[in-house]
Amino acid sequence: LDAMDVAGDYHPYMEQHVVKQRLDKFGNRIRTPTQATANKAPMPKKEKCPSCFGAESPTQPCCHTCDDLLRAYGERGWASDSIKNEAPQCVDSRPGSLRDVKKGEGCRLAGWLEVNKVAGNVHVAMGESAVQNGRFIHQFDPSHAHAFNVSHVIHELRFGDRYEGMAAPLEGARRYVTPETGTGLFQYFIKLVPTIYKKHPSATPLSTVRYSYTQRFRPLKIRAPSDEPVEDHHHHAKATSPTAMLPGVFFVYDFSAFMVEVT
Repeated sequence: LDAMDVAGDYHPYMEQHVVKQRLDKFGNRIRTPTQATANKAPMPKKEKCPSCFGAESPTQPCCHTCDDLLRAYGERGWASDSIKNEAPQCVDSRPGSLRDVKKGEGCRLAGWLEVNKVAGNVHVAMGESAVQNGRFIHQFDPSHAHAFNVSHVIHELRFGDRYEGMAAPLEGARRYVTPETGTGLFQYFIKLVPTIYKKHPSATPLSTVRYSYTQRFRPLKIRAPSDEPVEDHHHHAKATSPTAMLPGVFFVYDFSAFMVEVT
């Protein structure tokens, strides 16, 4: 869960106020929800300062959890695919370690984020986030991209306090990928409208934000291969080859230049 904006600020791992709940393939809860990521369970206390495997820094001298280790590697701009499959912080038998996660699982994110009041985006996407040479990137193996399921349900989404009768157009939205479409990139383009609400003329004003949106889905493959005879091989190869994109769900927001008063 990351965020970035046009002011040049990058916010990887924006999970300080987010709770993550593991779900099985039927949507049932698995264990209790955890703060931030599923890799927060501490290492046994017998090791006072577990190694970061070369990624130590003055601000991160020890890596007690898998999350600590991934952050340390992300700050260095190093790929973490191999380390998260080998480091004891990530692959031991503790509940919540990566080894404990089963195929077909999902998750539910609940909480709030604080971002700058400028255009930007918040996203859940494949790979480990890192900043390299001033650029925000996600590190992942493209050959694994097809297995990243971006199906999702938006239970609640708002920008500020809510008043009675306030519209929330994205709440309840359900988007699923199928074997025919495959995975891809969901984008919600959200226009934020600063709003002052007064229940009656003498009431205390409430400052909040309303929004509207448009959406787009870009499949990783333009279309799935079929068993039909191929006459134009060049067109067939272009239509079924993977496109260069990051599978995930992106909420791209921008502020309106106008403010609305509702009474």
